[in-house]
Amino acid sequence: MISHTFRSASCVSLVIVCSATALERHPAGKRNPAPPLAVVVVVDQMRADYLTRFAPMYTGGLARLMRTGTVYTRAYHDHSATETAVGHATISTGCYPSHHGIVGNSWYDQEQHKMVASVGDSTCPVVGGSGKGGASPHNLLRPALGDWLKATSPQSKVYSLALKDRAAILMGGEHPDGAFWYDRSTGDYVTSKYYSGTLPTVVMDFDKARWPDSFRPQGWQQLFPNSAYVASHADSFAAENDGIHVAFPHLFDSLAQPKDYYAEFYGTPFADELTLKLAEAITRQEALGRDSFPDLLWISCSAADAIGHAFGPNSQEMEDYYLRLDRYLDTFFTALDSSVGSDNYLVVLTGDHGAMTMPEDLAMRGIKGGRIALDSAVKWTMTAGDSAAVNLHLSRNPIARCDYEIYLDYSESRAHGIDDTVLQNVVASYVRRLPDIAVAYTSHELAHDSASSQPYFDLFENAFSPVRRPDIYFAYLENYLVESDPHGTSHGTPYDYDRHVPLVMAGPGVARGTISRTVYTVDIAPTIAALLGVIAPDSVDGRPLGLRSTK
Repeated sequence: MISHTFRSASCVSLVIVCSATALERHPAGKRNPAPPLAVVVVVDQMRADYLTRFAPMYTGGLARLMRTGTVYTRAYHDHSATETAVGHATISTGCYPSHHGIVGNSWYDQEQHKMVASVGDSTCPVVGGSGKGGASPHNLLRPALGDWLKATSPQSKVYSLALKDRAAILMGGEHPDGAFWYDRSTGDYVTSKYYSGTLPTVVMDFDKARWPDSFRPQGWQQLFPNSAYVASHADSFAAENDGIHVAFPHLFDSLAQPKDYYAEFYGTPFADELTLKLAEAITRQEALGRDSFPDLLWISCSAADAIGHAFGPNSQEMEDYYLRLDRYLDTFFTALDSSVGSDNYLVVLTGDHGAMTMPEDLAMRGIKGGRIALDSAVKWTMTAGDSAAVNLHLSRNPIARCDYEIYLDYSESRAHGIDDTVLQNVVASYVRRLPDIAVAYTSHELAHDSASSQPYFDLFENAFSPVRRPDIYFAYLENYLVESDPHGTSHGTPYDYDRHVPLVMAGPGVARGTISRTVYTVDIAPTIAALLGVIAPDSVDGRPLGLRSTK
C-alpha cells in the first residue's frame, strides 16, 4: 500500500499537455523545453463523429480545440475489448490489453471461480463517502505514463479524477499522488487507502459544499430550444432509456431517497461539470504546472457513458451533453489560461471507446441490424456445447460459463484423453455455425497467432492475455446489439463504431490542421512522454506521433 500527499487531479477523455512545443524532432539536436503541465481528458464513450456532427453548435472548449489544433480523423483503439477499463488502461500505459492485463471491466477468474472487478481490492478500503468497497490498480500489469514521469522526475505531481473508480485508478497508474472518484450513494468524491488514509483538504471542502444538491430543483432541461437539436432524432424515442422517460425535461422530483438522487445525478451532464470543477480547484490549490517539474493531470468524463447507454448516439440527450461539455471545457480552459498560462499547456482529447447506433435508428436508415436478448444468446451458445459433447462422446456440456465469452470445463474431456486444444476447436466450430455469429477464436489460436489472416483476429489477439483469458472469444454480426436491456445501446465489439474515437491535440507549438492517416490510442502516452522529455519503457506498444510545429 502506498501513501501520497495530495496535490491535484482531473478527469475527462482529453489530454491537455501544457507546452509551447511540438513533438516532431527538430533539426541540429534542438530541443524544446518540457511543458509544465500535461492534462489528459478522456470522454467516456466519445465517438469520433461527435466532433463533426455537433460542430456547428460548438462555440467553447471543443470549438477551440478544433480551431487551433491538429485533428486526427482516423484514431482507433486497436483491440476488440472496447470497454471503459480497457480503454483507459490502454491510453495511460501505451500498451495493448494483452500486455497491461486489463481485459475487461471485469473478468472471470478461473482459479477463484468468480468474477473479478478490474480495480476491486478489498485490502484497500474506500476513504470518504459511504466507505463501502475497496479499490486499487493492483491488476494493472504495466506502468502508466505517470509512473514513467515519476521515475524520471520524482518531484513531478500526478493526479487522476473521474466519476468511475476504474477510470480514475487506471489512468493514474501505480504511483500517482492521488486518484479520486464519485460515490453514487452519497454524492462525494472519494479515494482509497491505497493512496492515502484521508482525503486532502481541497476534496473534503469540495464534498462539504454539496454541489450535486444544487442541481436537484431544476433537473436536466434542454440547453437550447427543441428546434436547435438538428443533429439528432426526435426527442421522444421509444427505444431510449426505460422506454418511458424518453424526453426532456428529466426531473428528480420522484426520487425520495438522497442515495437515489445521487445515483441519478451521475447520469446527467452536471456530474461531469463537477468533475471539471474539482479538477480546477485541485489545479489551483496544488499550483500544478507552476514550477520547473512537469506535472500530469488525468480527467475522465464518465457521465457521457451513462447518457450514451441510456439514450444512444442519435438522441437529443447526447447532443445536449456535448453542447454542455463544450461550455464546461471552455470554463476549464479559461481557468488554466489564468493559473498556468495560455502558452503553457497543450490539449489532447480522446475517448476510451465508442458505441453502436441503436438498431431502431439504423432501421430508419435502411441498415440491417437488430437486438438480441442476452439470455437467448446464452441459450444458443450453450447449444454449441451440447453439439460438441455429442461429437466427442462426453456425458455433459463442456461449457462452464458463457455470456460474451466462453469458459470451458476440461475435467471430463481430460479424463477421456482429449487434448484441451481439441475441445476448444470443436466447441468453436459449432459456435461459428450459430445464427448472428461473425467470428470465433480459441485461446490457443490467439496464443499461437495461428489465424492471423482471419477477420478481426489481430484485434482479438491484442486483447488476449494469457493470464486472464476465456477459452473462446467470439463476436456477433455488426450492428447487432446483444444486451439484457431492451432499450438504449452499448459497446464492446471489434467494429469501427466501438473503436473509432476522437484524437485532437491543440496548444502552442502544434499546427492547425487535419491528419487522415490511421493512428492508435496506444500512441497517446508515448506522445505525451516525448513532449515531457520522458523515456517510455521498451515494453510500450505505441509510438510517439509527430506533431508539426508552428515555430
